[in-house]
Amino acid sequence: MAFSSVPYSLTLPILCLAICSLSLTCSAFTSQDYNDALGKSILFFEGQRSGKLPPDQRLKWRADSGLSDGSSSYVDLVGGYYDAGDNVKFGLPMAFTTTLLAWSVIEFGSSMQNQIQNARSAIRWSANYLLKLPPPPWHLIRPRSDVAAETAAALAATSIVFHDSDPSYSTKLLQTAMKVFDFADKYRGSYSDSLNSVVCPFIALTQDTIPMATHWVPMMMTTLSVGMTKRGTRFFFQGGLLYKGSESNLQYVTSSAFLLLTYAKYLSSNGGVASCGSSTVTAQKLISQARTRGSSIPSVNAHPDHIGCDSGFQYLHSGSPNQMSLLEPSWGSDSNDNFADDRNNYQQSEPATYINAPFVGAVAFFSAKSTPT
Repeated sequence: MAFSSVPYSLTLPILCLAICSLSLTCSAFTSQDYNDALGKSILFFEGQRSGKLPPDQRLKWRADSGLSDGSSSYVDLVGGYYDAGDNVKFGLPMAFTTTLLAWSVIEFGSSMQNQIQNARSAIRWSANYLLKLPPPPWHLIRPRSDVAAETAAALAATSIVFHDSDPSYSTKLLQTAMKVFDFADKYRGSYSDSLNSVVCPFIALTQDTIPMATHWVPMMMTTLSVGMTKRGTRFFFQGGLLYKGSESNLQYVTSSAFLLLTYAKYLSSNGGVASCGSSTVTAQKLISQARTRGSSIPSVNAHPDHIGCDSGFQYLHSGSPNQMSLLEPSWGSDSNDNFADDRNNYQQSEPATYINAPFVGAVAFFSAKSTPT
């Protein structure tokens, strides 16, 4: 899997590229289709849960896992989400996922109807994990502005989600966010750089995540960026799908769609338009442009014996269908607009929390539309 987070300076180029270069056909999906996708997108997060599962867990083939996480270092790190089609929890993608889920509810929660409680539960699950930060002095460990700043943004955004429904929880989230932000701002440095090859080299620059936290911690809604850190070739297929990179390309698509719809909302609420080169950008134009392994391993109920790390590959490489059902509605294509339905094809088919989170907001927006746009 490959995760990246977008610098603020690339927001306008993304919007301009969408307006000036993209011509899409009308969507034939109905609001019911989008509502179905919304429900499945949120349910996906229950399949990624780590820790002690609650009684209302809807995916019954999942069971408790990772109950001793952190114990070797005498800290409690039980909970959170496995980030993709594996059993690894990464701090930066989880914080990014939480920020985008919370942002989705803040902007489009009123369109989620019967899914709003499930969305809040998905946010709370990861926020509870992010609250389990080691106590000070963090600086004796090592600088990690990238991870800490995104975590501060996630906690602050989540505090807005629960401001009315759970005030005490909201206050705790915001107070923790302020402390984490102070650390990120004071001890500047990249966590991944400090550990080199020991950690997965996620692309998130300190100059990107700190502005993200700066806007969320004071509980201010501003259009930030989420999606393309590396500059490079970007183009659209004939069907309209944005293509940026060969690995986890849908992270750019879902993040860009969410940004377009969010910016469209801001434009609509202010009754204004934006200029992009020679083009005039309206809210309706942005909306029209925004229109796109865990389950392979047997359940512990069917296979109670331990399945080792290497042993699981026999199920991954098997030609048989997945033994468990875990739906994530967002998939990708290669540079030739082809898709291979193969579990080994992780570049296109591996589900990931950070791909799905902005998708939740996008489909929530469209689910509220009575006619196709």
